[in-house]
Amino acid sequence: MTGAFHLRDVLLGLRSQFPAALLDGQGWDCLLQRVGGLPAEAAAACGFEFRLGEPEPAADFSVVITPGPVAQHYVASGLRAPPATVESWLSRHLARKSGRDDWIDWILLAYDLIDAPSGRQLAPAVYLSPALSRAPASGALWSQLLVDTLGRVAGRPLEVQERVSLCRALQAVPSTATVVFAAVAPDRTPRAIRLIVTGISTPRLLSFLDRLEWPGSLTMAARALAAMESVSNSVMASFDITSDGIAPRLGFEMYPSYPACPDPAGIRALVRTWITTRRSEWTRLIDRLEETGLCLPDKARGLLDWPRRHSVFAKQGAFRLHMGINHVKIVLAGECLQAKAYAGLKVFPL
Repeated sequence: MTGAFHLRDVLLGLRSQFPAALLDGQGWDCLLQRVGGLPAEAAAACGFEFRLGEPEPAADFSVVITPGPVAQHYVASGLRAPPATVESWLSRHLARKSGRDDWIDWILLAYDLIDAPSGRQLAPAVYLSPALSRAPASGALWSQLLVDTLGRVAGRPLEVQERVSLCRALQAVPSTATVVFAAVAPDRTPRAIRLIVTGISTPRLLSFLDRLEWPGSLTMAARALAAMESVSNSVMASFDITSDGIAPRLGFEMYPSYPACPDPAGIRALVRTWITTRRSEWTRLIDRLEETGLCLPDKARGLLDWPRRHSVFAKQGAFRLHMGINHVKIVLAGECLQAKAYAGLKVFPL
């Protein structure tokens, strides 16, 4: 990108475009410190996770590993990393581009910034999106493939009970549904594997959770879904798998209602929602989050101010900027509900 060598340069050039209610102060400084050294090309496909019920203007960060400078950055970084680390696996996988993990279509890295211990940089969580044409038709083979790959990403073989829990969870996924992401975060505790599943209609989500043997309150889950039913008719389930089974923490990833809901298994359409939707399509959903007390008024205004498409001229270069909202997530953890928003940013050099 013109005049920009690192992501930090691009972000500084776009500083005025970020709503202060969402990202400012210490949250902004933390972002630059942790991921500012990535190549400028990382701004071609990156995202921000905002906690809508917390007043602090801070965000976690994610980046899609695209071919070219971004992939080359992770290949080079992994060559210097210790073995059995995320960085080492990424380097080998991206350099080889085939082999045991060639079922992976694309990779998203999620950086925990808000909860990162002071002075410590956590390895990013690795979200793997399968290429459905290369995934085995056999459920047993698919389970084994995931077990092997996630173990390599985590830098350790999965424990026997983790494998059993993962296989049981996959068996509970309906044949009409699709695993959008399988993820592992080596530095998070407790250890867990995350699956994100689409293709389950909202009325059938509760029966799926029951079949999954989710240990949380189905009544609470039903209330959360009912509260958003009129503003979101497309929901994905996000859940964590541990050696003890399914974890109590559960996420419902929600998209705006459409006159005719797009194919719920249309994975690429869902992950590109931030590109295809406009501010007006998010108003009712965000208003509902605010009405239910899950979103602070300042965060609601900041979120609705996020979507934009225009050119930016800064000393770091001239950019074509595209910012949008991809989805919101209602998280159930015990008796608590929390709302998050996931927003995308894409920058093209002019």
